[in-house]
Amino acid sequence: MNENLMEAIHVAYNEIKTDFRLLWENPDPVEEEFFYQFIIMTSFSINHLSSEVLSEFWTKLNTDYVIQYGEEDFYKIAASRDKRLEKYSMIYDLVLFTQEKTPGIIFDTIARPTSVQLFGEKVLEIVEGSYEASDTEADKVGQVLEKTLTAIDFINSVYTRYS
Repeated sequence: MNENLMEAIHVAYNEIKTDFRLLWENPDPVEEEFFYQFIIMTSFSINHLSSEVLSEFWTKLNTDYVIQYGEEDFYKIAASRDKRLEKYSMIYDLVLFTQEKTPGIIFDTIARPTSVQLFGEKVLEIVEGSYEASDTEADKVGQVLEKTLTAIDFINSVYTRYS
């Protein structure tokens, strides 16, 4: 396995976390981590990147969980993560299937497509534990998808550069 590639993916993963932390107000640390893992999983899937590299990345994450929480709690966390990733995938698929995936655009309350709004609001609701949409936070809702798409592209560019 290309060690430089794995290191670059981990560095990119941490950079994505830093970028998103500016968006959250009061994130649940576990849910926040699950969301970043969704981004990695989606990046590899959409861009048809190596499943071997993804597997190695996932193994390191799982090992870190076992070290931090113990094996018994790891299985509970992994089950919760799987359910959460499935939920994120379902709402993200709505964006893809409605072809509203447009990087670099922040949607306002009038023009923002419904699936973009749903994705942003659900992610905020899950990561922050509770979230009520308001007209004043329309940019924040749109930024969730914009940052997600940027992160997916970023992982793809890192993978391409180091593979």
